[in-house]
Amino acid sequence: MKKNTKISSVKWLGLSLVCGAILVSNGVVGNAGDTWPAKDESKIGKAQPHFSGYRVRDIEKWDAQTDPYSEFMKAEIPLQEKNKAFRETQANPELTAPVETMLMQGDYGNSFMESTIYNNDFGNLAFNFWQYTDLFSPWHGAATIGTPSSLYDPATSDWRARGFEFGIVNIPNQAYINAAHKNGVKAIACVYFDPYFRPGQTKKEMFEKDANGEYIIAKKLIELADYYGIDGFFLNDEESGPDEFKELMIYLTKNGLYTQFYNTNSFFDESKQSYLKDSNGNQIHNSVFVNYGWPSAPDRLLSQIEASKTKGYDPYKEAFIGVEALQAGFKGGHPTSAVEKLYLKDSKNPMASIALFTPSDYYQRELDTDLKKDGDDGKFPLHQQKEYQWMIANRERMYFSGVKDNPRETGRATGAKRSEVGVNDASKWAGVADFKAENSVIRGKKFYSNFNIGKGMAYYTNGKVSSNEEWSNLNDQDILPTWQWWLDSDKDKLSVDFDFGKNEERKDVNREKMTTDYAQQGAYQGGNSLVTYGSITSENTLRLFKTSLDVVKETTVSVTAKTNKDSEVSTSIGLIFEDQPEKIEKVALKGNKSTNWEAQTISLEKFAGRKVAMIALIFDGDEKDFQYNLGEISFSDDNQKPSAPKDVKIDQLFNTKEANISWTPDSYETVDKYRIYSLDNEGNRQALGGIYGSNYYIKDTKMADEKLTLEVVAVGKNGLESEPTKVTQDVNKMISDVKVAEAPTKTNLYNQAANLGKVEVSWQAPKEFTPESFEIFVQPINVEGEQSKGWRTKVSGNETQAVVETGKTEGMDYNVTVQAVKEGQSLPGVTYRGKLHDDIAKNLTVSDIKVANKGTGIILKSPLTQDWRYVRVFSKDKEVRKLERGVTTNYDNAIKFENDNGKNVPLRIQLEDYAGNISEDLVISTNSQQEIVALKAVKDSELEKKLKEAETLLQAGGYTEESLNQLREQVEQLKEATKFGYLSEEDMAVGIEQLAQMIAQLEQEILPEKVSTDLKGLTVMKKGDEKDFKLIFTPESANVTKIDYKFENEGVVTVENQKLAAKKIGMTRVTGTTKNGKTMTFTVRVTP
Repeated sequence: MKKNTKISSVKWLGLSLVCGAILVSNGVVGNAGDTWPAKDESKIGKAQPHFSGYRVRDIEKWDAQTDPYSEFMKAEIPLQEKNKAFRETQANPELTAPVETMLMQGDYGNSFMESTIYNNDFGNLAFNFWQYTDLFSPWHGAATIGTPSSLYDPATSDWRARGFEFGIVNIPNQAYINAAHKNGVKAIACVYFDPYFRPGQTKKEMFEKDANGEYIIAKKLIELADYYGIDGFFLNDEESGPDEFKELMIYLTKNGLYTQFYNTNSFFDESKQSYLKDSNGNQIHNSVFVNYGWPSAPDRLLSQIEASKTKGYDPYKEAFIGVEALQAGFKGGHPTSAVEKLYLKDSKNPMASIALFTPSDYYQRELDTDLKKDGDDGKFPLHQQKEYQWMIANRERMYFSGVKDNPRETGRATGAKRSEVGVNDASKWAGVADFKAENSVIRGKKFYSNFNIGKGMAYYTNGKVSSNEEWSNLNDQDILPTWQWWLDSDKDKLSVDFDFGKNEERKDVNREKMTTDYAQQGAYQGGNSLVTYGSITSENTLRLFKTSLDVVKETTVSVTAKTNKDSEVSTSIGLIFEDQPEKIEKVALKGNKSTNWEAQTISLEKFAGRKVAMIALIFDGDEKDFQYNLGEISFSDDNQKPSAPKDVKIDQLFNTKEANISWTPDSYETVDKYRIYSLDNEGNRQALGGIYGSNYYIKDTKMADEKLTLEVVAVGKNGLESEPTKVTQDVNKMISDVKVAEAPTKTNLYNQAANLGKVEVSWQAPKEFTPESFEIFVQPINVEGEQSKGWRTKVSGNETQAVVETGKTEGMDYNVTVQAVKEGQSLPGVTYRGKLHDDIAKNLTVSDIKVANKGTGIILKSPLTQDWRYVRVFSKDKEVRKLERGVTTNYDNAIKFENDNGKNVPLRIQLEDYAGNISEDLVISTNSQQEIVALKAVKDSELEKKLKEAETLLQAGGYTEESLNQLREQVEQLKEATKFGYLSEEDMAVGIEQLAQMIAQLEQEILPEKVSTDLKGLTVMKKGDEKDFKLIFTPESANVTKIDYKFENEGVVTVENQKLAAKKIGMTRVTGTTKNGKTMTFTVRVTP
């Protein structure tokens, strides 16, 4: 969804052009920096899952079995149902309209390459505000499958010409889908068409149908969404030309996917409404995104909204009014920041739902602009540096909770600024909480939270550091406080923050080190705790969670917390019940005397039968430098642990210490997540991460010296961990140091197996024993068919290297696993991830081309193969077009055939892949039905051989003129048809068959070398006389079946029984007919 073309807006295009570009805008804008690929220790692992963008052609052939990392990209948390609105516990009870918000922004950032689902990196955005979100769609784009990362240099990249290709379809990050679903938020993929920023990709490819008349791409999108746990699709159509999307989107919507449509129309008029329902009442899209021009006429928009209701439209379900968040910022840099213009009279209820476009581009990535200094260009972005994450968290909170960090105090604040986080004017943004009531999914009889936002500078287990490695993983995010921060007090208020521990260092806007206003304690479980701190002189109530929890006789509430010193401040749990929402019930906790993590459990039996609508913490006392770290809160009706995980296994252990593990998960109704640990030499747990799902990629197994032991535990809905399920491998029995001979491709874009047709692998033998043998298995990944079976070899136990013959391959990714064999048993192996040697460029096919201009030209489609970089087009050996993937903006412009005396000169097309291989030529023309046909070269073909054979016969002669003329005509026709050196396979086959038949027929016409009769002397014959005679043919195989005699001057007389009726004595021409019906002629002189 891009901006208009005014010069003042053009600079903006680089910010978000990567699911697309958006929308009509005005005014000078900023330029949020790109998110760079992770570096140093956080650099992507060789086997680390990451997602890519999809072309339409990729969707056309999509299959989970061949889609890279598909098993790790599945989001397995089902979409949770949100609680019904309970206004009495809202921050603003007057927000009564069922307003929804659509959030379209990046995930961890906007990285184009190597976008991981989690990583050992703190410098990522862990989105905190799902409670104000109903729909989430990614807006940053991703390079297409197989794009070499070396094509992207973020230090020099020009947003107007990246030099590589983005996908049309950008699916949400798996971790973000899981976090969204956990909070009742739909996650929808982005489908974006713009010929300038997606060159070579066109919406026309979306509309091809199968034999049943159904859209091929629509069916595949449904398959993809179902597999990955995606709830629907956002369609951004910025390509001109015929629009068939409505019919296609009806198909998606009817099949249960949520759909939203965007175009540049800034109002909810009939044109916009026509994308919701067709004339037959079919739902086309579930909703539409209204563009950004509405601030010029909000009354007009309101009248359209009101009128739409009379037609049966629900503006809170079907109309999302756009806010251009990046340009708007906090200072009103875009007219849509005046969201108050959407409010109904005398309220803060908007007239329709709201679409927030790229707020994280501002509060996260625009940090680099707001803090920019000379010399920053080309350096690793500030928004990815760990010392500035606290600023981004504050800016995010300002955007959603209002600039005062309190959802009770939203609205514009004249003169407001937050210069400590780079915001020097915060006066023109009301905050999302100003118009959107908070949501919650917390209900039932069990709930817990460790306040883990999904990233950390360390990982804590039961209050102790179990990993000193930084990390980001939204799969591990807990349900976070509903309000940041709703804190009530008659006097001074305490402050609240997420405490990541002493490993977190912070810097200020001057890039100087700074200290926090509290003593950093870290987390109880995960990456952070919730810290409340400051001077307290009166009661402070910190509201934590909006809930709908059922209290039964067995219900307890548990709190795990610590203070930084002995404190006299009293602490209570505050509960609001639905049946008495005006009152907070206090449940006292014992005194804050422990500087260690301490758990308290209190029975709520006296409240049995009631429903908790809100949970709070209440502090009261008079103390300076008070601090309270809350590490866990749990609400439960039992102390039952979940069952230990089943079927835990190590699927691959890589030479890089990476690993893939899997298990069979229990239902999300009983298990909240799984935690994965590695045990060190002393048996201490080292945290590796958490996820709800059936598998997990481990970047570093933290392998102990003697054995690798991994534990997987289930975490119940009450926060209790199951008993662990362990898998162990003896390090001394494992091979190690697996290496493969590799070399760069001739394009120097990536490394591959050094030699064609083989994988040369070496290793170190196990320390403990000498194996009987080693088994080596090369397994291609993301392929199907015969090659998916892989290649194997075996060598003796004294060998430490082997060559696996693979034959010629196209450079696909592979795993090579080396296993030691002992007592006939194959022991667990170690795997190396690499690329096979690429010596093949896949050929283009006719399916990659469409006819244009009634057969006088062609249009190139994006090739079906995923491995290509250039396409070159030749006519008469002259290059007429060269196209570079993701670069050439006129890729699908028609290419005309050169005309030669009314005939199309064939076009010769070749493809070059990323390794520098050149495909075989595809030569094409059109047939009489104006269809594209592939041509084959005549040179060295069977047709060329037959033509030469025919020409030899024509030169030799000795056959009847009639047959020779027919053959000559056929040869001339074929020479004319092949004058450009090519012919279609069908026409070539016909030509070969016809020539073969003619040649065979000639070979049957063996002409007599000599003809004589048995008449020995002159016989005087009168008119009417008859004379028997015999024709003698030499050779006898002449096979004459019918004889006609023609006297020179008398016409033709057919003689039967070889009796010559005398008319005139003289020379006679004899015409014979052979068995195959062909005619020959010879002359005989009858001498009487």
